[in-house]
Amino acid sequence: MNESYGAIEDAAGSHGRVLGSTSNPQQSKTSSPPQIEVEADDSSSVNSEMIENLTRNQENQPLLSPDDPRVTPLNVTKVKILRGCLHLLLVFNVIWLVLSLISYFVSIPGFDSRGKSFFEFSFILISLYANFLSYVFFLTPSDLKIDYLFNIAGLILISLDLFMILVVPYQRSQHGKSEYIASFFSLFSIGLNLVSNQHVLIAKRGEEVRLTGRIETRKTLKEHLSIGLEFFLKVLLILYIASISLNIYLKCIDSAVSKPWGTLVFADDETYRIHLYCQGDVYGDKEDSNDQPIVLLESGHDSSEEFVSWLQELYQLNKVHRYCIYDRPGYGFSDSSPSPYSLGINSDLLSSVLMKQNITGPFLVVGQGIGGLYARVFATRHIHEVHSLLLVDGWSEELLLPNPLKHSKSKDAILPREIPKLNRRYGLKLWLKGVFSSANMMNFYNLIFHQFRSSERIFGRDMHLQGKYLRARLQEQISASILSYNDILISKDALDDADKQVSVISSKFLIKQSLTWGNWQRELTKLSHNSHNEWVLTDSGYEVWKYVEGRKRLQKLLLRMLGENDDL
Repeated sequence: MNESYGAIEDAAGSHGRVLGSTSNPQQSKTSSPPQIEVEADDSSSVNSEMIENLTRNQENQPLLSPDDPRVTPLNVTKVKILRGCLHLLLVFNVIWLVLSLISYFVSIPGFDSRGKSFFEFSFILISLYANFLSYVFFLTPSDLKIDYLFNIAGLILISLDLFMILVVPYQRSQHGKSEYIASFFSLFSIGLNLVSNQHVLIAKRGEEVRLTGRIETRKTLKEHLSIGLEFFLKVLLILYIASISLNIYLKCIDSAVSKPWGTLVFADDETYRIHLYCQGDVYGDKEDSNDQPIVLLESGHDSSEEFVSWLQELYQLNKVHRYCIYDRPGYGFSDSSPSPYSLGINSDLLSSVLMKQNITGPFLVVGQGIGGLYARVFATRHIHEVHSLLLVDGWSEELLLPNPLKHSKSKDAILPREIPKLNRRYGLKLWLKGVFSSANMMNFYNLIFHQFRSSERIFGRDMHLQGKYLRARLQEQISASILSYNDILISKDALDDADKQVSVISSKFLIKQSLTWGNWQRELTKLSHNSHNEWVLTDSGYEVWKYVEGRKRLQKLLLRMLGENDDL
């Protein structure tokens, strides 16, 4: 490229002089065409053809002012074609972006993958951003060397990202065809930005030499602002790409260091896997009345690996003989699932996974928070396999509605601070978090300053920052008031009809915050009228197992439901 620039400059400068030219634009238009005199220098033969063409053009038409709108690189056919291609790419980018957005609501063939998060969307944004810069600043190409270097840096970073994903087996299995295409397309878009800038710059200088007799070195204020703005926007793009790259490298390390606790079981369609972990003889005879039921945990918005800690203590003390936990799609070690995703779909999925592992129950299902709703639907749909149900600060079905307080009798009804409203605003918030999750630097902040390990990012405190988890929460919000709410209503009386034991443990702290929450907890105790039902109140926060008193009361309540002595 630099040799081409030199050729143009030599043609108008060191290898030729414009005689009789003037700096006055008006005089240039009326004066006779200037002649080009070639100095006796052997090196001038390299540019002789260019000089001859220039002389021939100057003899046929007068020179124009550099500010004349006819002095434009669009005079060159290749530049026109390049701009048209950029326009088509922008349209294609927008269509692809819209389809990617729709895929969060419904499943589109080719858009789903095992580890689907916001990775594909991020690289579509990079492509759109790069093509937008190329198109908007097309006629003011930058001649800054650092701009050229930034494009090279972007190409190197995305190439390294693809290399890491392809080299690490787990990451390779997590990404689908559409995500690889998005990555390659972003690579192509940044490369096109580099090529178009260089080609337009060459064409611009060529047209200046042809029509004005020299290369215009001065720039207008508008051109300076345009080049400066493009440079600033390109800096933001490179920083975004670099942040994505760092997160990809961290995920590659995490997948190599932290392994699943149990088994990854394929779902019905064999496209994604669910993580299932069991302890004890869960394959025992279903009709053996001498053994305890299998404790099946359903976590809230934390992972089951976090929720199970209180139960593991009882297992180590030989108070609980067998239990199972699993990660819902998008949580912990489980893959992502296609959209839509609801309480009923999850129930069928869990049942399928347990059957494939020959785990038939009976189950004592424990659900915390929104996990209580998942537990209720599973229990009612598999009523003959369920022994009993324990709800730990379980959610009311009203919380699935955009306005959960709509049917409240009190005008001053409020929700506890720990409980979100699953409305559109909350969905938009989750989506925005997801879009930026691929470049979230909090993972590195917590790694450096808090020494968070890989387990914290996969199923611990930083799981909430991961794109796969945020997408699962978004799927949950999208289907909450339609599919999931109907799943609950259809089988609301099933537990009472089957006379199943339903016990509830609630936080006094949340009840004091919201009387409506207290009413909802009381309604949960009426799901069944079994004589063994219990309602335990504890001086603890929302996640009762994380508090000393709440943990102890929860453990004792579970042991009583298992028919064991509750002495600890």
